[in-house]
Amino acid sequence: MALTMALLFGGILFFFFGYRIYARLIEKSIVKPDPNALTPAYQKYDGLDYIPAKVPLLWGHHFSNIAGAGPILGPLVAVAAFGWAPTLLWVLLGAVFCGAVHDYLVLCVSMKNGGVSIATVAQTTLGKRAKLILSLFLFLSLILIIAVFAVTSAQTIVEKPELVIPTFGIIPLALFLGLCVYKLRMRLLPISIIATLLMCLLIYLGVKFPLEVPKNFLGLGAAFFWTLIFFIYGLSASILPVGYLDQPRDYISTVILFLGVGLGLVSLVFAHPPMSAPAFISFSSPSQGPLWPMLFVLVACGAISGFHSLVSGGTTAKQLPNEKYQKTVGYGAMLAEGIVALLSALLVSAGLYWSSVPDTEANSYNLPTLLKEKGWIFTFGTAYGRVVSQAFSFIPFAIASVFAMLMLNAFVLTTLDTAVRLGRYIIQESAGETISLLKNRTLTSFIVVIPAFILTLTNTWQAMWPIFGAANQLIAALALLVVTAYLSYAKKPTKFSLVPGIFITLTTIAALVYKVNEYLLGEKKQLLLGVTAILLIILAVLVLFETIHCMRKLYQNRHKKPFSQDSVP
Repeated sequence: MALTMALLFGGILFFFFGYRIYARLIEKSIVKPDPNALTPAYQKYDGLDYIPAKVPLLWGHHFSNIAGAGPILGPLVAVAAFGWAPTLLWVLLGAVFCGAVHDYLVLCVSMKNGGVSIATVAQTTLGKRAKLILSLFLFLSLILIIAVFAVTSAQTIVEKPELVIPTFGIIPLALFLGLCVYKLRMRLLPISIIATLLMCLLIYLGVKFPLEVPKNFLGLGAAFFWTLIFFIYGLSASILPVGYLDQPRDYISTVILFLGVGLGLVSLVFAHPPMSAPAFISFSSPSQGPLWPMLFVLVACGAISGFHSLVSGGTTAKQLPNEKYQKTVGYGAMLAEGIVALLSALLVSAGLYWSSVPDTEANSYNLPTLLKEKGWIFTFGTAYGRVVSQAFSFIPFAIASVFAMLMLNAFVLTTLDTAVRLGRYIIQESAGETISLLKNRTLTSFIVVIPAFILTLTNTWQAMWPIFGAANQLIAALALLVVTAYLSYAKKPTKFSLVPGIFITLTTIAALVYKVNEYLLGEKKQLLLGVTAILLIILAVLVLFETIHCMRKLYQNRHKKPFSQDSVP
């Protein structure tokens, strides 16, 4: 019991001092924000994507986009594979020294370059070839994310029809919030309280009136019907001005998560369950592989995630109203995600049993069994519901578990439409100037959605998803290398980005090599995944060589003037 509390409060303190000390060090030595500088939100204001946002709304928008389900599900699987000690250690060190640095510096560099993506920054520093490689890779990754998250959301709703009303009720609620704040100029706090109360009502209505779609609804099947609905939603939300739906919806999702995280943290304190999962299991998991590098790929969003670079340099950089908030949004939101990952690891480690026990009811709370038979989302919902109902007897297990699953589904939905919008940005930045037709946001959004929809029809995403964890970390590694090259041009300290960049690059390449051996030489050969892993390794090596070449050239010309902002396209 004491151990659970020590890990909880020790982890939160570590994040607090990381923000106060390490983030401040980066701010003073590299970023040096200018509160009087015009940000891209004002320089390129268009009322659609470039919009100065209210900082609380933008923080929620940014946080909900980077968080998704990753910081909850990744640590859960890592605990089951390797134990809670290595999982928590990587969450703490990774979030402070890798993930938050990655998010913060990508945001700052993007804002200095007019709010463009990290791929376009790569062209400025590493050349057109690096931009082409990164743009293509980012686009393909986004298509996979859209397909997987649409199917995942649909399957969750089919399994838990109680989620239908609160999941889709958020949409009109978000439109109402955006109207009140941006059009009617009402104060954010009272509207936030009203929106939160209405969200609680939607959760209650969802549990009271679950909307179950028949298996063969309209001849489509329930899962396919909901998948189609989510695609329509993602396409529509990505075309609307970001302040109308995305920002307020993400803000509400963040409120839901904070309420959920707050309730989970308080419940751990009051229930103080003992740690049931072992601290350390093995240096090699039969299901996941060796601790290094696979643990670092499994935890992903809880420590560092390449998808965050797309959000920081894709949407947030276009909306931040002042440079002085870069640290709060970029570094602070990642540490908040680290707290979510910490909570997830502790909930499943202390809220569920590890080994089977004679009691039949207790066996229904067995971590390995739940993970194997019910999946990630159901396992987390069970752990959360059990701890909360133990701490507060007046909160039924059913209500608490549905609320936990709603937290996940709300963020999966958020990631879905954000991925469509980011895919549109990449197309427009890469080919919009050459092909004027691609400047049309509706057309480019369709170009993003159609291949993702085809993936869901053919089930190809199921074959590709196992490699996505490594691909996601590869994006983070490449983004850190691009930032390092940019800082070299500007003659600013590079150690903060270079060290984690090299570590994540080597770790990702090692994970991909392990996967190549598994897919091409293992008992169950999977040619598609093996070839994909090889292509990703080649991509990583190419960008790494480009970075080394860039830094060697900079060292040879170190007496010349530093990188000029006038050369930015």
